Amino acid sequence: MNKKFLYEYLKKRKSALPLAEAEKLRDRLLTFKTFAIDNMEVYLGQAKKSLEKNGCQVYLASTNIDALNIINKLIAGEKYIVKSKSNTINKVGISEIRAEVIETDTGDFLSSLAGKKDPHPVIPALSLTEAEMAAAIKKKLNVDVEPKPEKIVAFVRSYLREKIKNAKTGLTGANAVTAEGQVVILENEGNISLLSHLPDRHIVVVGVNKIVKNMSEANDVVKAAAVWGTGQDWPNYVNVISGPSKTGDIQNELVFGAHGAREVHVIFVDAGRFETARSPFKEKLYCINCGACYDCCPIYNTSGLKPKISDFEKNYSCSLCSSCTINCPVKIDWQKLTKMARNDFVKDGKISAANKKMIENVRQYGNPFGKQEEGKTLKELYCC
Repeated sequence: MNKKFLYEYLKKRKSALPLAEAEKLRDRLLTFKTFAIDNMEVYLGQAKKSLEKNGCQVYLASTNIDALNIINKLIAGEKYIVKSKSNTINKVGISEIRAEVIETDTGDFLSSLAGKKDPHPVIPALSLTEAEMAAAIKKKLNVDVEPKPEKIVAFVRSYLREKIKNAKTGLTGANAVTAEGQVVILENEGNISLLSHLPDRHIVVVGVNKIVKNMSEANDVVKAAAVWGTGQDWPNYVNVISGPSKTGDIQNELVFGAHGAREVHVIFVDAGRFETARSPFKEKLYCINCGACYDCCPIYNTSGLKPKISDFEKNYSCSLCSSCTINCPVKIDWQKLTKMARNDFVKDGKISAANKKMIENVRQYGNPFGKQEEGKTLKELYCC
């Protein structure tokens, strides 16, 4: 990662919210997210009832494949759909959607052209230079763009607006859904506002763990996602959607399908979340996908590798420095969860290559570092 980004991010985050206020917000988030996950099934039932009352069509997908099947059924026959940045939709499987999927987030769009995506959940084109972006536009779309940020953004704006204008379906995720029936989506670029208004159909795909009680709690999620995500005090846009567009201006008769979407479909995805909520790893579900854990991770910043608790190899790439835990806005103890997963791996008979080597060195040389020669520096150091 660009070191300049990390330093500027930390500086902006500190300026966006004073430490005392930040800690109060973290405490609130931890309190209501804990309650929400402990009562996820109740909140889901309330949210479904509220959204349907508002005119939305609501689905529960038990698996990612189920969610994919619902999407494909809804968009049957369409040539392409327009999509906003969404980690939940990415897990569902974009390549299996039966239409061309056009990314409308600037970073995702440029990454898709370049065939290279940074694992960062908020800034997907972080590892691409301006020259690489311009080269990808030339190669894929045969358009010459000067490799300057403002020129690249101007091209992306012009190109994608035409696509969005002619699309029948906009596909988005959500940062939160309230039990009272509001879908809340934050953004800076304005693409999500267009996706949820211009196409006739708006499909929202969201994990069941994103449901909170009300708009007060949703506002705290939005605030935290802005501060810890990009160091802003508030995002440029917050979309609150409770149903399809409607009007009662003609003889007070309610008609759905005014200037905005005619249909709003909300697909709640389980995909193991209910099971996780009943497990020792339920804290994972508190995550608001702000990316702060990666911004401050020494492993990610030096190698670009994204540690992951449930992935054996990626789990052991973590140094257990606790930076992710310290910087999490919801106070998720990622370090504890990583250690718990490692204990489970050991119980299953799995052990990392580094640990194997340490054990062999202890047996052979009496220390974990191997043969020591006077006056020579050790080739490898191990910990954890």
